[in-house]
Amino acid sequence: MVPLRGYRYFQDAGTRYWILNAEFRYPFIDYFKLQFPLPLTLQQVSGAIFWDMGAAWTESEDKDFFNESKGFPTLGGVSRGFGFGSRANLGIFVLRVDLAWATDFKVTSPKPEWYFSLGAEF
Repeated sequence: MVPLRGYRYFQDAGTRYWILNAEFRYPFIDYFKLQFPLPLTLQQVSGAIFWDMGAAWTESEDKDFFNESKGFPTLGGVSRGFGFGSRANLGIFVLRVDLAWATDFKVTSPKPEWYFSLGAEF
């Protein structure tokens, strides 16, 4: 499943999937100019805090996402991740760098996953 941040690319696979991305973006740097050692100008650098969740399965699998454990429904078979990142407008595209951890709300992965991408924001 791509891009469920906190997990490796295509860790979950199937013919059907759903994904939810919730992201809060905030301004970080309006204008930054560097002359030495290389001339570099960055504009509209922003930060982001996010939470992702989703699942993938094949048509033959009977997916039951709501498991009742001790009388309280929980999401079973759903992958979740959270993290933070930055976005830099480089003129013709946006550079995105994210750092994310997988979680099930009881345990969080000890090592985060890094994500680098170029493209437009949604």
